[in-house]
This record gives sequence, C-alpha cells and structure tokens, in this order.
Amino acid sequence: MEIRIYSFDLDKKKIKLAENQLIPKSIINKLNIFNKEIIDEYFKKQKGRKGVRSLGNEIRYNEIINNQVFVTENNISLKKITGNRKDFLKDFLDSIDQKNHYYLLFDKEFVRQSSIVDKTSTSIKNIEEDLQTLFRHMSLKKDFNFYFIEFFSIKNHIFTCDEEGFKTIKKINNGF
Repeated sequence: MEIRIYSFDLDKKKIKLAENQLIPKSIINKLNIFNKEIIDEYFKKQKGRKGVRSLGNEIRYNEIINNQVFVTENNISLKKITGNRKDFLKDFLDSIDQKNHYYLLFDKEFVRQSSIVDKTSTSIKNIEEDLQTLFRHMSLKKDFNFYFIEFFSIKNHIFTCDEEGFKTIKKINNGF
C-alpha cells in the first residue's frame, strides 16, 4: 500500500502533507489489513468474469474490514470516508469528541483506475474546502488531532481496463 498523510492546520485552515511517522503502529496494522482485503476482494470478484465495475459493496460489507479495521481502540480511530462530502462532514462532526482521528480516503486517480469506489467519493481538496467552511464558524481545542490518509496505490499491483470498462487487478513482479 502506498499512502500520503495530511493534517489540517487549525490556525491557517489548510491541509498540509504530514510526516508518515505520525501514524501509530495500530493504524499501520489496520491499513495493512485493509490493503490485503481490497486485493482479496478484487481477485475474488474478477475470477471467472471480464473484470470489475465496482468494489464498493464488497468493501462495505467485508467482515474483516468492519471488525478489525474501522474500529476505535485506545481512543484512536480510523474512519473510511469514501462517500460523498455530506457523509464526510457527518462522520467528522460525530467523532469530534474523541482525541485522535485518522480518516482514510482514496486518491481520485486511484479511484479512476481501480473503480474501488464511486467516482463521486470525496477528495482531499473537497475535505479542505469543507473544513475551511466549518472552522469559519466554530473552533476546536488544540489537543484534537486528525489526519487524513490518502490511499493512492497498491504496491506490486496494477489495474487494467478493457474496452467495455471492466477493470482487473494484476500482481506484478518487480524482478525480486
């Protein structure tokens, strides 16, 4: 899995790239499980078919993802924000009472290549605009920390698309 980490600067009301070491090991473990489950679900769904049009329901209803990845532990949570902008704001406002939050979203190009979620899913740019609007009208305590993890690639895998728009995932060998 390849990711970018962002934080929101409350003073400047801007999203900025953050250091990867800001992610606790428990979140990294959850991301690794999520990555593995995406690959497994993709291979299962494309088996015996032309390919995949969407993987949203498979991710949404995957028991391992729901029971191991998107759960709060030790006051640290990882939330999937792959819905639309309204869904993100609702989830964000619902979670303000907890101290450390990590929100997972997909890079727009990754969404286009993989069809993992709907193309209307929220982007980091949308999130910044929404948070700027929100924090124009409210303030947060400085001890509230939230980060955005943008999933942009599955390491050692590529997506292909046929002329009918069906996507497939393929494992690549980097010569090792």
